[in-house]
Amino acid sequence: MKILNYGSMNIDNVYSVEHMARPGETILATGRGVFCGGKGLNQSIAIAKAGGQVCHAGIVGEDGGMLLDALHAAKVDTACVRKAAGPSSHTVIQVDANGQNSIIVFGGENMRPTEADIDRMLEGFGPGDAVIMQNELYNSPLMMRKAAEKGLCVIFNPSPVNAALADYPLESVSWFLLNEIEGGALTGQTDPQAILAGMKEKYPKASVVLTLGADGAYCLHDGQTLYQPAFRVKAVDTTAAGDTFTGYFVSGLAQGMPMERIMRRAARASSIAVGRMGAADSIPLAAEVDALHAALDESQQAVTGNDPWDRTIAYSFGDAAHVGMLYAAPDGMGLQFDEAAYLQDTAHAIHARYMMTSPGSAVEQRLLDEGWTLLYQGVYATVYERP
Repeated sequence: MKILNYGSMNIDNVYSVEHMARPGETILATGRGVFCGGKGLNQSIAIAKAGGQVCHAGIVGEDGGMLLDALHAAKVDTACVRKAAGPSSHTVIQVDANGQNSIIVFGGENMRPTEADIDRMLEGFGPGDAVIMQNELYNSPLMMRKAAEKGLCVIFNPSPVNAALADYPLESVSWFLLNEIEGGALTGQTDPQAILAGMKEKYPKASVVLTLGADGAYCLHDGQTLYQPAFRVKAVDTTAAGDTFTGYFVSGLAQGMPMERIMRRAARASSIAVGRMGAADSIPLAAEVDALHAALDESQQAVTGNDPWDRTIAYSFGDAAHVGMLYAAPDGMGLQFDEAAYLQDTAHAIHARYMMTSPGSAVEQRLLDEGWTLLYQGVYATVYERP
């Protein structure tokens, strides 16, 4: 299945703040970063990193080289991206101390795809292929209608919520990927079960994925409802959480994976993304997601203490950016990320009794040098106990 993503591409200006600026308030930022973003670009990169074949469709301005570079680096096809005069879309994003964000988007008149653009973008796509879109790009309702007429599977992420949603031919949608706010806007309900029931009543031919953040996600498909718990993490930046989940989900669909694996893999990828700053830059590769999943499953057999602190485990796969803390929970193993690198700060590496790392890594050698005891040797992970 080929995937066409009709979506936005933004240059994100991200400011770290203690709290969101209130009306009339001036605050000082503690940090600033410039990243590639936009729900469309994020989802294309997530699809590609998850192993899917995706062609991005949209428009960039004269300053959009970094956006194209990001897509190319992730092996996203950019044949359907048109270059226009003037600046690209950009955002101003506040990220507070809890990792929550507030986003302002400026699209610009030059970022509006025309009907001729849409017809050109759809060339080469037909029955058996899919189009994913969000509620950010101009003429998205027209793209939805034309894609459905060509027999494409229409996947819709109705974000952001605004009055434009009324213009979409939603009866053409095969898959809705939405959160509580978006589900509430389409159904008038607030309870997750009521949202699922409302979506089933209004769009009986469509399948639905409802994401609930820390409360997990539901998938309503083929008359069955599947629940996927969230992997509990310490969030650093939640900007790309939903887009990472969406990209991994769509890629899994295109690859024909079992639904249980699709949901679990998407949740795992999202949990990794929120432990990093930035949008597109925070999305993990499939190899990392799958290796972490396998390592957690392997190492669970090695950690047997009853006390919660005894079952705390530090984690690294030879890269300081991926250091975190693993802890046992009633529903399995959870993961908390921490940007303080184990290789730089052994004390911060946590008040953990155990350390999990990849076989042959620099971290493993350091553990051996410090006298840690090998408890478990696996294909994807080794587990050591503190001396």
